[in-house]
Amino acid sequence: MDTIANRIKLAMEQRDMKQSDLVRITGIGKSSISTYLTGAYEPKQKNIYKLAEALNVSEAWLMGNDVPMKRLSNASNELPKILNYYNKLNSIGKQEATKRVEELSHIPKYTEEITLMAAHNDHADDPEELEKIYEDIMNLKRPE
Repeated sequence: MDTIANRIKLAMEQRDMKQSDLVRITGIGKSSISTYLTGAYEPKQKNIYKLAEALNVSEAWLMGNDVPMKRLSNASNELPKILNYYNKLNSIGKQEATKRVEELSHIPKYTEEITLMAAHNDHADDPEELEKIYEDIMNLKRPE
C-alpha cells in the first residue's frame, strides 16, 4: 500500500499544483500540508476529504488503498458531509432523519431520473419559450 504523502505528491504533480495551491484551495495550513508531504503526519479524516476534493481524487485512493484514483459520482462525494450531519444528531434526530430519507425514497420526483431526448425548436432562443420548455420538462411524469 502506497503512503498518503506519495499519493498527495503524485496527484499534485499530475494536476500541476503547488503546495501553495493546495493550501489556498483546502484552507489547510501550510505547515500541516508540509508535514503531510514529508510523511511526518497523516491528515485526519476531515483533511483527507478536503485534500481529495481539491486534488479531485478518491479518498480511498489518497489513503493508499488499491482502488481507482478517480473520484466517484457527486452523490458519493456528498456522503461524508451527510454522515457528518447525521452523526451530530441525537438518537431521536437520527430516527427522524432516517424516516425522512425513507419517505423521500418513495417519491418519484426524488428517485426517478428523467431522460431527455434532443429536439429542435426554432424558438429556443426566446426566453419565454425556454421557460415553457423548462416547465414542461419539470412536469414530465413517467407513464404508469
